[in-house]
Amino acid sequence: MGSIEGVAGTGLPDFTVLIPARHASSRLPGKALADIAGKPMVVHVAERAQASGARRVVVATDDARIADAANRYGIEAIITRGDHATGTDRLAEAAAALALDADEIVVNVQGDEPLLDPALRERTRNHVLDGLLPTDRRGIGVSGRQTGRRHQQGHVCRVCR
Repeated sequence: MGSIEGVAGTGLPDFTVLIPARHASSRLPGKALADIAGKPMVVHVAERAQASGARRVVVATDDARIADAANRYGIEAIITRGDHATGTDRLAEAAAALALDADEIVVNVQGDEPLLDPALRERTRNHVLDGLLPTDRRGIGVSGRQTGRRHQQGHVCRVCR
């Protein structure tokens, strides 16, 4: 896990933001690269994640064009397989490839959320730490009702820990 000093001297542990971004979106192919005020959408998302106080921000993508766009703006990117059914699966591969510690706090920020308030990421991390947002070791289970096959469905939200 991150240093005991954590985020900006708050005493809270560091956290990592992983951003799943694929090029072959079924509704809007290439949306991660959509130009917003002169920058690709995924770059705006990553910059907002950096503003949240994350120790590390990494774009996890199956497409070199997205990785190249992130790298051009100084944002770390990792290429993942293209056959993942969900963004959570993509992040699991990325977390393993990045050799993140098992107890590392990982916040999943969707690659198409360029306006998400950076403070929400820190609050999410704090809720996980305080036990207010329960998760299991696989990062599944935003509520006690998400059990069994439901957590395996692609549209069900998860918290990665």
